[in-house]
Amino acid sequence: AALSAREIDFGAAVAPALFAAVRGLPLRGVMITIKTPLFYIVVEPSIKKLDDLAGKKMAVDSVGGLQQIAAKMMLKRKGVNPDQVSYIQTGSVSNSVAALNSGAVNAALLSIPNNLVMTGKGYLQLASTVEAQVNYPPSGLMIHSNKLQKDSSLIRRMAGAMLDTLGSIEKDRQRVTGFIQQRWKIDPKLAEESYKSILPTVAPNGRMSLEEVQGFLDIAFENNQLPQKANSPTIMDYTLLDEVLKDRSGK
Repeated sequence: AALSAREIDFGAAVAPALFAAVRGLPLRGVMITIKTPLFYIVVEPSIKKLDDLAGKKMAVDSVGGLQQIAAKMMLKRKGVNPDQVSYIQTGSVSNSVAALNSGAVNAALLSIPNNLVMTGKGYLQLASTVEAQVNYPPSGLMIHSNKLQKDSSLIRRMAGAMLDTLGSIEKDRQRVTGFIQQRWKIDPKLAEESYKSILPTVAPNGRMSLEEVQGFLDIAFENNQLPQKANSPTIMDYTLLDEVLKDRSGK
């Protein structure tokens, strides 16, 4: 709402803003920084394979939300019928962890570092969005459409700064793992494992293909996240990002 009202210049949460653009708000995506949301299906020790989840309960933060969509996509791509699983809404990942710990559910969709903490306790991780190649854009750069023409130099500068940050994530392993350790209050080993998991999700050139974005929008429509089908080229515009990338390549 703040972005569409021009109370702020940029938004980083891509998926909700893309949904708003499909519904008619004047928003555009100009850059993707993370191409894969980091989610993991973690299960109680008695469950050894994804097929065993049929008829079982899985905790997600919200039924009908992006987490549940990611869970369904993982199961489907692993050959498991996602509709055979009961999804329990918990409100947050921390609540999902508590539900799994207490035995209220048989599985939970978790994010880093919760998946590492739980597997350290003996729970099993059976699938990840990276492994299953579940690609949708959780973060990037969203703008009000009027800015494309009126503030193109500002957008280019912001895109350049974000490209620098993405490059630092890849190159400065020690600093990033130190930040992870401090931010999440975990030990160095878990911070290192978290870094290794995060690295494949980064979009170093600031983009996902329009086909990948379209695939995400189609799945969102199929899961009732969107009121109508959407066309990715109408809500994503990489023109200014491409200019920045071209300048940096020296061509």
